[in-house]
Amino acid sequence: MKARHLLFISIAIFVLFSGISCGSGIGNLFTGSQWTVGANHISFNHVTAKRETAANQLVLEFNLLSNASFPDAMVIVDSLTTLQINESREVSVLLRIAAGDTYQTGTDAIATIIFHQLDFAATGAVSGTLSGQLQHVETPDEAPVDLSASFEDVMVSE
Repeated sequence: MKARHLLFISIAIFVLFSGISCGSGIGNLFTGSQWTVGANHISFNHVTAKRETAANQLVLEFNLLSNASFPDAMVIVDSLTTLQINESREVSVLLRIAAGDTYQTGTDAIATIIFHQLDFAATGAVSGTLSGQLQHVETPDEAPVDLSASFEDVMVSE
């Protein structure tokens, strides 16, 4: 009987904290992201956004909460101080699907980001979409593949 009550209390606390962090402009600790890269569909269940003020960049990191090595991705947005909502901005992207299966932006593969939410306050968050193309690192002679991704309510840290 005690285990059952503990389970209900744990669920209630989880729902409470999830609800608190889902409001507009408030970062969600449990946010995820969906990516389509060529024929690959990748789901990340953990995303972080870090303001690197000295480098004037915003770095988004996508991975799994399970601490698995793959998949993971990094998006670097330069010129942090000039970011605006609904403005397309070219970004650097690195995506590792598995060992020996890596994609990145480059000369022939350009990716852009559009932020739909951009709040750098203490509990602020960012939401947006990525689109463009990525080049397969291990086979650079192949044509770039299409990239489409989205993320929502990612908490921003310093």
